[in-house]
Amino acid sequence: VFNNPTPNGSNNSIGIKESAAVAFVVYPSPTTGELHFDRPQTGNVVNMQGQKMMEFREQSRIDLSTLYSGLYIIHTSAGIARIVKD
Repeated sequence: VFNNPTPNGSNNSIGIKESAAVAFVVYPSPTTGELHFDRPQTGNVVNMQGQKMMEFREQSRIDLSTLYSGLYIIHTSAGIARIVKD
């Protein structure tokens, strides 16, 4: 724990910046298939290796049933969310 700020620097020892709060709701997580948004979203689903697994446009739900189980990142213009696919 750092007690004093680092001038012109960061006290974040691993260099990862805090991300902005998610500006949309995505549920359920974990999911076995269908994922729902609180309002239509445009974006993509990326696996942990950075590969784009799917794209979606103005959707209030997407089907992840064809994806392998694991952790995925949902990128939209409203923000980023992590979800678990069972």
